[in-house]
Parts: sequence; structure tokens; C-alpha cells
Amino acid sequence: MTVTPLARFTLGGSTAAAAAGIDPWRSRVMLWAELTGRVSREPTEAMEWGKRLEPLILAELVERGYEVMPAPAEGFQDPERPWLVGHPDTFLALDGERVIGECKTMNQWAHRENGSGAAVPLPYQCQAQVYMHLTDRRRTLVATLVGGQRLEVGIVERDERAIGVLLERMEDFRQYVRRDKPPPPDGSDSARAAVIALFPEAQESKVYRLTK
Repeated sequence: MTVTPLARFTLGGSTAAAAAGIDPWRSRVMLWAELTGRVSREPTEAMEWGKRLEPLILAELVERGYEVMPAPAEGFQDPERPWLVGHPDTFLALDGERVIGECKTMNQWAHRENGSGAAVPLPYQCQAQVYMHLTDRRRTLVATLVGGQRLEVGIVERDERAIGVLLERMEDFRQYVRRDKPPPPDGSDSARAAVIALFPEAQESKVYRLTK
């Protein structure tokens, strides 16, 4: 199967947590399989509804008194890391400064799985840190529509240490793609699904001889 050419290979805010190995729903090996063209990630109904509901979430933020400003359609790119890009949903005026605005949707089950009770789950926090790095902003407002019934608004503050760790881990992941070598599975359901997709002929508990 054809591997994605390096020239077309980018990482961004939405893949930051998975590339860093800390996304609870998407493993490193699954992201690697998707980026190298070995596994296709079809848009889900939840993803489609997320796009459709974004204008409604923005309208509600305006209703609550936030000044919404459009983000550049071309997005942002790290001048030192051409492979790192980002496309924030919008910008907002908050306490006299321009901050990043992100619109999210989440079902009640995923919200409970978040565990911490925070309005901003870890993958969204990682996305916010990457976007703040790319745009030189200090804060990100994340508006999450939970279960289609409740809008939770959370603020993510810029964390230089978190940004440094994310960039280091994303660069490490990028090397796996460049070498066309999968990262080690982490034991998650996502990693298991990726391994099964990569080796569909395999049978559970059966030993295979890989080389002579």
C-alpha cells in the first residue's frame, strides 16, 4: 500500500493528543495507520453533526455577549516546523484580549468518560495548546455542547511546559511516519483495532513465524 508522501504529511491541533500518545480515544498506532494510508478514517455521523452545530454554538456565544471574530481560512503554520499546522474555529474578544475560540460537541457518555469533570477534555486541551503556540495567544475558550442540551464553556491557559512536551512527542511520532515504522501499541482499544486492521489475516492466540 502506498505510504503518504512526506511533503503531504502534517500534524495539527486535532491530532496533537493522538500523536503525543495521550488521546484516550485514538492511539498513536491508529493515527500512524491513518496517516500512512493503511487505514481509512471515514467521517462519522457525530463528526458531521459537529460541523453542522458549530454555527449554532457560535451564535450562542454571541448571545452570551462574546465578540466573535473569524479565523483566517488558510490557517497557521509553524515557521520552524512546516509539518505543524492549525486551523482554529474562530477568535474571540475576552477581557480585552484576542483569544482562540473552539466549538466542540460531545455526548453524555464521552463526557462522563472524561473523568476529571473538567469542561475541557484532554485532547481539546492539547489542541488548544498547539493553536496558542501557532498564534502566539495566551488563552483559548472551548465551548462544548454536551448531549445536545448543555453548553459548557472552559478556558485553557497557555502552558509553555505542556507545549514543549507536545512538540517533542509530535516530532517523535513524525519519525515513525518518516521511517514507515509503526509506533508500539499501547494496549488501548484503539491500538487493538489498528493492529487488527493492519493484520486482518491474524487469528487470536495463534503464533506466526514472521521471518526465516
